[in-house]
Amino acid sequence: MAEFKISRIRYTWEGAWTAATEYNKDDVVEYNGSSYICIRQHTSSASFNTDQTYTPPGETLATPAWKSMTEGQNWRSDWQASTDYYPGDIVRYGGYLWINTTAYTSTSDFDANISNWAIYATTIDWDGAWTPNTVYGIGDLVKYGSTVYKCITGHTSAADSATGLEANQANWEIYTQLKGYVGDWTDGYRYKYNDLVSYGGSLLRVTTGHTAATNLNDANFATEVPGGKAKGTWVLEDYYAVGDVVMHGGYVYQALTNHIGQVPGDSIYQLGGGTQHWAIVHKGLRLAGDWAPGTNYKTGDVVRRGGYTYVALLDTTSDGSSLDYLDAGNWEILVTGQSFKNAWTEGDTYAVGDVVTYKGSAYKCNFEHVASNAAGGQNFPGDNGEGYNYWDTLLEGTSQAGLVNPGDLLSFGLSRTNVGDGSTLGATNIPKGTEGHILTVQNDSSADYEQYARIPKIIYVDPYKGVDDTNDADAGIDAQKPVKSIRYALELADDGEDNHKTVQLTTGVYEELLPLIVPKKTVVLGDEVRSSTVRPSTATLTSADTTNRLVILTHLQQVARQLILNQTVSKTAGNTENQVFVIDREVTGGGVGVDEEIIIETPIFGDTAAADRVDAVIADFVQYYTYAVNGTGTAPNKYGQNAATTAENIVNTGRVLLANKAFLAAEIAAYMTAFYADYEQPSDLTYDIERYVIAIEWDLKYISNYKTQLEAVYYSNKINGSQLTDMFRVRDACGVRNLSIKGLTGTLNPANVFEQYQRPTGPSCVSLDPGWGPAHEECWIIDRSPYIQNVTNSGDNCTGQKIDGSLHNGGNKSIVSNDFTQVLSDGIGAHVLNNGRAELVSVFTYYCQVGYLAERGGIIRATNGNNSYGFIGALADGNDPTETPITAKVDSRNNQAQIQRAFAGEVNDEILALEFLHCGQNYTTADYTFIGSGSQVDVVQEEFRDDALFEARIVTGEASAAAGGGGFTLIGNNAQSGDTTSIRLAASDDNEEANLLGLRILITSGPGTGQYAEVKSYNSITKQLQVKKESTGEDGWDHIIPGTPSETLITTTSAYRFEPRMVFDPPPFSSTNVSLAAGTTWGDLVFGETRKNFTNIVGDPGNGVTVDVIPATATFNVLKEGRDYTVTLRSGGAGYTVGDTIVLEGSGLLGSDDNNVTITVTEVSGDSTNSITAFTYTGTGASGRYVAVASTGTTANWSNNGTDWETAQLPSSGNWHAIAAGNDRFVAIKEQSNEVAVSEDGQVWGAYTLPISSDWSDIAFGGGIFVAVSKDGGYAAFSETGTTWTLANIPAGGDSTFDQWSQIAYGAGKFVAVSQSQNLSAVGEYNGSTIVWNTYIMDVIADSSQKDWFKLAYGNNRFVAIAPTGEVAYSLNNGETWYPSTMPSPDGSTILDWNDLAYGQGLFIATVDTNGQEISGDPTLGPVDYIYQSEDGINWTKKTVVSEGNWGQVAFGNPDITTGDGGDNRKGQWIILNEDVTTTHLKVTTGRAAFGRANVNAGRIASVNLIDPGSGYPATGPTYTVYDPNNTGELVLDTTRIADRVLAQPSWRNRGSKYKTSTTTVTVTGDGFADITPVGKFLTVKDMPKVIGPGAQLRLADNPELYTVVAIENEGQQDNGKFLLTFRVQPELKIENDVFHEQGVTINTRYSQCRITGHDYLDVGTGGFVETNYPALYSTTYVSYPENEVQELNGGRVFYASTDQSGNFRCGELFAVEQATGIVTISADFFDLNGLSELALGGIRVGGTGTVIREFSTDPLFTADSNNIVPTQRAIKAYLTNRLNVGGADLLTASFIAGTVKVGPNLIGNSANLTVQVPVIMDFKGPKAGIQGSMLAQNMFFRSFKNRE
Repeated sequence: MAEFKISRIRYTWEGAWTAATEYNKDDVVEYNGSSYICIRQHTSSASFNTDQTYTPPGETLATPAWKSMTEGQNWRSDWQASTDYYPGDIVRYGGYLWINTTAYTSTSDFDANISNWAIYATTIDWDGAWTPNTVYGIGDLVKYGSTVYKCITGHTSAADSATGLEANQANWEIYTQLKGYVGDWTDGYRYKYNDLVSYGGSLLRVTTGHTAATNLNDANFATEVPGGKAKGTWVLEDYYAVGDVVMHGGYVYQALTNHIGQVPGDSIYQLGGGTQHWAIVHKGLRLAGDWAPGTNYKTGDVVRRGGYTYVALLDTTSDGSSLDYLDAGNWEILVTGQSFKNAWTEGDTYAVGDVVTYKGSAYKCNFEHVASNAAGGQNFPGDNGEGYNYWDTLLEGTSQAGLVNPGDLLSFGLSRTNVGDGSTLGATNIPKGTEGHILTVQNDSSADYEQYARIPKIIYVDPYKGVDDTNDADAGIDAQKPVKSIRYALELADDGEDNHKTVQLTTGVYEELLPLIVPKKTVVLGDEVRSSTVRPSTATLTSADTTNRLVILTHLQQVARQLILNQTVSKTAGNTENQVFVIDREVTGGGVGVDEEIIIETPIFGDTAAADRVDAVIADFVQYYTYAVNGTGTAPNKYGQNAATTAENIVNTGRVLLANKAFLAAEIAAYMTAFYADYEQPSDLTYDIERYVIAIEWDLKYISNYKTQLEAVYYSNKINGSQLTDMFRVRDACGVRNLSIKGLTGTLNPANVFEQYQRPTGPSCVSLDPGWGPAHEECWIIDRSPYIQNVTNSGDNCTGQKIDGSLHNGGNKSIVSNDFTQVLSDGIGAHVLNNGRAELVSVFTYYCQVGYLAERGGIIRATNGNNSYGFIGALADGNDPTETPITAKVDSRNNQAQIQRAFAGEVNDEILALEFLHCGQNYTTADYTFIGSGSQVDVVQEEFRDDALFEARIVTGEASAAAGGGGFTLIGNNAQSGDTTSIRLAASDDNEEANLLGLRILITSGPGTGQYAEVKSYNSITKQLQVKKESTGEDGWDHIIPGTPSETLITTTSAYRFEPRMVFDPPPFSSTNVSLAAGTTWGDLVFGETRKNFTNIVGDPGNGVTVDVIPATATFNVLKEGRDYTVTLRSGGAGYTVGDTIVLEGSGLLGSDDNNVTITVTEVSGDSTNSITAFTYTGTGASGRYVAVASTGTTANWSNNGTDWETAQLPSSGNWHAIAAGNDRFVAIKEQSNEVAVSEDGQVWGAYTLPISSDWSDIAFGGGIFVAVSKDGGYAAFSETGTTWTLANIPAGGDSTFDQWSQIAYGAGKFVAVSQSQNLSAVGEYNGSTIVWNTYIMDVIADSSQKDWFKLAYGNNRFVAIAPTGEVAYSLNNGETWYPSTMPSPDGSTILDWNDLAYGQGLFIATVDTNGQEISGDPTLGPVDYIYQSEDGINWTKKTVVSEGNWGQVAFGNPDITTGDGGDNRKGQWIILNEDVTTTHLKVTTGRAAFGRANVNAGRIASVNLIDPGSGYPATGPTYTVYDPNNTGELVLDTTRIADRVLAQPSWRNRGSKYKTSTTTVTVTGDGFADITPVGKFLTVKDMPKVIGPGAQLRLADNPELYTVVAIENEGQQDNGKFLLTFRVQPELKIENDVFHEQGVTINTRYSQCRITGHDYLDVGTGGFVETNYPALYSTTYVSYPENEVQELNGGRVFYASTDQSGNFRCGELFAVEQATGIVTISADFFDLNGLSELALGGIRVGGTGTVIREFSTDPLFTADSNNIVPTQRAIKAYLTNRLNVGGADLLTASFIAGTVKVGPNLIGNSANLTVQVPVIMDFKGPKAGIQGSMLAQNMFFRSFKNRE
């Protein structure tokens, strides 16, 4: 127990604590209401707190001087600044009492240290009115305005009263709320919350303190007591208060809000969408006068508009429209009325209700409008004919009101009502016409004035009563005064007026001087039944007249020159006509202040130049008749112009000549009488001279010689007769009807001038008028084609109608004919050429050399006609030579790779290989579709070959009579037996050894399917055939799937085939040394594609313009992923235009100029900048790189071409012994670590980690992921990018401690790893989230200790693993089952040191050194000068390289290393690294040999099927040899078909089952194409500017053949907007045409054609009229030629549906029906019968032999015994089976083999030397029945010795 003495406990009370006082322990003091005991001796400081916080020197903790004994409180009055306060101190601050909780010295701001205080008591402190710049504490009360506020947060108030208490509103709360009236509202006054003010008629309360602005802010007030105050008319600029009353328009409003600028008429309609500022107090009206546009009206305004008054419903703002009143939302009709506006006046504006008078009637306006009388817009009252009904009839006037103008005619009963006169009885007035008009009565009995030119005109012609009287103006116009000749009538019709004329012919014969030119809109109309006959005129003059005619023309020239020059002509005696001097007279004067008029006379004459022109045309006249009549010289060229000249000298000359026309005619007549008295002047000489003058004037006016030369033609025909001249030359919209035409004639051209016929030289009955030339627009067919109807034309060697499109440069160039019969012996019925057109309806031709002839682009469309007799029915020849042909290019690449067959067989009928007819090119992906009887096939395309043979194209050669050669072998049968080195052929085989040596033998079905070999020897007696491998020359079989074990037992179910042995030589092998970084040993090597993002690449400047903007270059971002670019716009720049080209240099994109990006601008902004907004781009990224990583250190090397190498740095030092490439990046792993290095370009590397540190041994890429494996722990990890990894460990396959997974490879969609310590493989498949592994035993090495599988590669559908000592394991089923093999040895025994294995494009490459071993007895140091290559990993070939080395790491790559080829010429090459520390390494180029089969058909090779396209070939392709001892014609191949990214065999994940070679089809789809040389009927053409129709003519560059387009398939539109079309052509394309991709194509669409329907060909080929001797035709012997019915030459086409004289129907060459027999012929080339479920035919004609197939029969007994019934395959099979099974006397065959039993012809034997068993009783009968052999044997056969007959 503790003891203490109370007496020893002493305290000394010292009272209140004081400073500077010595205190001892246990002293007690009072401080701030509490008592303290001293606990250390000290002298007090100035502050109690200082002693409490004292820290002795050298210490870190404070030593207080006092300890609290009792707690107390100390009242310190009001809080003061700069004062020490201690816990328990109580102060007053604001309205609260505060107690100190923490000692401190106060500052000037209580609130700054309010955390040192706690509220002791809450009180309030009244501080009076609020004042600015005052410190307020919590609890202070102030009065502000009428409201008392309590401070809730201490603060200092605002510096001045302008902002008021509101500046610190958050520091106050309302303590007492009062309201105080402060008088009228005044701007600038500081209003406080709850102040009451008077404003307008209302009392407002302040809701928000503020200083009043100029206008009251309604948001700061609430209406306390509403009131009202009248403010007069509303003013926009005034401020209105609630309750203010205004007048606006006719309405009175009261303000609902305080506001300014709110229009009363608008705001009252804002209830649905805004604040309502006004309320209507009273609705009134305000008169605003007549409505005027541009005036602003207010609600309630009343206006007058027309006859109506309206009241405004809203304030309206004028928009200038005169139709505002129609808006019922703005105006309301107040009163309807009328406003009289006097007479209707054009141009006035009329409103609704306006009343006008018009034509005696009154009308009321019903729609506001502007009065118009303009054509197309007439809106006058009544029926204005324009549909404008703006007026209602108010009061009708009398009918007499219609006569309103002098000259009006009064009429009743006209067809239209109210035409301008307002009456309801019909139009009463016919206004007077104008000059040149005549009054006409129409068909509806109405009368009207028309232009004379528009009135149809009839000219009457009578060959017997008529007179061509030029002096009678009524001649021809008056029916009683007909003219005599059609020619003169046509001249009268050609009067320049644009009206229709009819030249009406009476019945009779018209002998006409030709040609007859039918003017525009003129018809020559004969009498009915073609009784008006027109014949060419005969000669009326002799050739002697030409001498006198020259005199006449000479004198005419002389006199005309005098007249032109205004000289007085000395008339010849007898000339009674006077010379006319042409004078213009002008009258002036006679006005105001002038006594008389003055007449000014101006003589009119020409000049010498004009006279010379007259001489020139007369000279052409003479030249023409000299040529035509005398046969000397040439006809002058015709010329002219369309517009008449305005040259004064020419115009005046024409006037003078026309004025003196009669004078000239009389002068010529008098002159010839006076000086050439013996000249008997023709009766029409005067007429001729007048015509000459008219012609000369026309030619002067149109700078022409046309009319004068036409007169020369007429003159010549007066001498020669007109029978050789065209009869009717037709122009626009004219016609020739109801005529018979006779007498035209000509001769035939000699034979062979034209291809198929003799062309007649005679003229045409009807032809286009050539005028003075093709540009003569007056002759063009513009409005309507000339129409020939109901005309019969008879003649010899002439043409019925000729339409030559070259005669006219414009217009339709066409004639339409109906009922036009051509009886033309050796003539041409219709001849259309040079892009002319003919429409023929019921046009019949008889005896013609050619019935219808279309040439040089002419087109005939005919229906319901015929071609009878004659030589050729319809002929189309050539195309339009003036056409600009369409240019395009051949597209032979619009195809996918083609597979000829899928070779199937083996036990499960699986697919062994695909045989490509065409392997395609430029593929990066490819999918296959299998159609057949099998299933479960699964492939993936993983291999694309470079420099590979994509097609072994068969061509013709000099030594080959035909493509494919001849005499090639194709033999097949079933084997008897066989083994691994031989086969016994069928017993029936009758070949000799010489026939088989060197051929390829292939097992096609049964055991051994897929095995093939070269024939080594053959014993034709034993049928034993020895084989040797094509691959090595050793005895035995190769296999379609190399490495497949040979079948040891070939049976009778094994089918074999002999075929030519195709051998392609391998590509060349070469090697060169390359240098990498010095001082480095290399861990691994890989080739891969790169990826990089390039930003802000500056482009080229543009060619556009800017406005007030400085041009700027655009910038782009480019993402390179592999060999693809993605280009995006970063900045559009300024100053570009559409079409600008920008080039981004490939050298800045990891490439060269071949890798440039070319950008084409397709859209710009169109503003002042013209920035790029859209573009397209092209370009191919640089190819991949080789990357090597060091086995020590941090060095990496990279190369774009394998020759030039650059150095990069890895993230850390170590043994980077494995690298892989994929996803456009490189990933390397380091031994005994978890480190990973990743690079997108091989230059810049990043460091990443695997999930665990381990002995990571290898890495592979495939299926989009990288997979790494480890030698310990069974670790495997995968990653898409190499940066983030996931474990997917391999399960143990035995003793897991020995599962050292050393190598991994990818193929056929699976990863396969091999163990270095055990005979194990692991097969993994990625499922999208992890890798599922399975392990398998590699039972291929007998010695279990040799398990060092240290290298693994996949290729050619196999995984191949090797050990350093040369053991080989290969798997043909993706790592599950393995077969053994061994690597080669240089001397056959020494084991080499194998270092690496890799695969690329068909080849395995293995590297090696000797490891110091002896080879063939010689010691080595290790380095060697060779490597090994293999196509299958089994058979290896030694290849010598350029230098020695310990060759180690090897990798295949295919960079683009060819300059200038656009970046897409990949070159396969191998880089091989030396294992020593050296800079010398290898680059090797080599490749695989192509392998294919010859597809033999009928002794020729129809195709070469490629099983492997090879790789690494030069552009010249491989050389080849075809081994066949029997061929008679050589095979010639084009083996230059070399390309990149060619399809090899796909990787077979599953070869399927139950497939048959014969029934399986395989198709390919992918991103590549097959360049298939077009052969046959189809040709695909690209860059077609349009889709054309059939019949076009096509020519290929460098090919003279002309092809006709028969049919077109539109394949779609290309990116460039042009079309891709597939044409079916005739003739077919041949192999020797060598059509190639982008070969130039020219196409003419204007080909000559005849399109004929409903047509008859009757006895065509029988000849002209003389030959046929019709009508005695059918009583004599004659021969028709059906092949002449239709002829097509040089691309011309005839499309027809016709019948012949026997009624046989044909639809072109495609379809024919023989009426007599019912035989139907269908062209299989053009009819697609797919989809027909049943087709019943009366008979099918086969070939041209006349054999008819009536039925296809399934009858197995052949009971019909018919020549017209064809048995099906099944019927034949059943028949043979039946006959072979049961026998039959009708079966006749020399011999047959059933199994191994051979029967016939004279024995029964066994082809396999086996016993023939006869398990039935046999009867031997007949005289020849005999048995040789011992009696014992006979006893075995005979049932009885009696039966021997």
